[in-house]
Amino acid sequence: MRDVIRVRFATNRNQTADGTLFGSSFRNDGIFFVTGSIDVRHEGGSPHPNWVPDPNSLHIDPGHMTLASIPQAIAAPDSSANTISDFIDKLTHRGSRLGKTPNTSGIVFLPGFDNTFLTAMSSSAQITSAYGASDVFCFSWPSQGEFGLPPYLTDRESAYRSGTAIALALIAIFSKVHRFEKSQWPNLHLVSHSMGNRALSAAIQNISISAHELLSDNYFEYALLMAADEDYDALKEPNKLMQLLTLANNIDVYTNDSDAAMLLSNYVNFHAPLGSFGPADFDKLPDRVVWIDCTDVGTTYENDGSNDWGHQYYRNSEPVAADVNQVLRGVPTERISPRLPDSQFPTRKFVIPFQVNTAWATRRGYGRLAKV
Repeated sequence: MRDVIRVRFATNRNQTADGTLFGSSFRNDGIFFVTGSIDVRHEGGSPHPNWVPDPNSLHIDPGHMTLASIPQAIAAPDSSANTISDFIDKLTHRGSRLGKTPNTSGIVFLPGFDNTFLTAMSSSAQITSAYGASDVFCFSWPSQGEFGLPPYLTDRESAYRSGTAIALALIAIFSKVHRFEKSQWPNLHLVSHSMGNRALSAAIQNISISAHELLSDNYFEYALLMAADEDYDALKEPNKLMQLLTLANNIDVYTNDSDAAMLLSNYVNFHAPLGSFGPADFDKLPDRVVWIDCTDVGTTYENDGSNDWGHQYYRNSEPVAADVNQVLRGVPTERISPRLPDSQFPTRKFVIPFQVNTAWATRRGYGRLAKV
């Protein structure tokens, strides 16, 4: 495990003068978002690795995204000083030397509901390490960083309102990738958690209106939809996430039937959420859409013992992280261990079973109980 991971980021949050660095409101200075980086250090932690951002390492790029439209963003000159360009350049050059492996892969991460800027940076480092990737770029939109109905409603509005800014960031990534020969394109993966999937839907719709041609290539090897707080028919709806079927070579949907945030989503939105019910009309979706049921291993806790509401398994469940690690290593879907195939869709839907005799179970007390 690396001791320090540099997280590259973009954020449309308001900048603060205290230790939070960025707040839970939108910027009000005419700048869509800023880009930069911050070092996140591994500082122990039990039962999960504790990744702590170092405020003193915060770097903000001098050039801000003030462009008012997607066409302007496409036409903007490339800048090697920009964090997004640096992210793509490093992945491309490393991949050209060492080949496309998890160790030369990068994650584009969209965090979800109940995140501060600092927790988004911590989660970015945590999944980069756990999933075996080399680099990460995170777009941190203005979530309130609180669990409950009022912050959920505020976060949902913020996610949709962030669509334009996220679209501009994705366009910067896509446009940069297009500057290379296709054989040299970097090994990119998209990880979208929780309400980050609604923000992603909004971003895709913004791009489709002004620059639809940018949505015609496979930029991502895998799109991992984790505890997705988006409607369960999103992958077949043009105004939601259907375009991911083009943007990613493979789409893996991770769900948990006991996710309290999904229950809240179902109640508020009057629509079954993807992260609980799985994809609608699954049998009609392409074979490269895979469904992984994490219910047996989805109940996790933070290091302080607080409940994760069954919503943070994408980073706090070791069995889930181990599953993703195998996915990004290119292990064939049906050979990923210890997945169990679903009887109805044995090659496309799987369950990650809870195993009592694992180190993860023992640390949680189950191993001791089993021996009594």
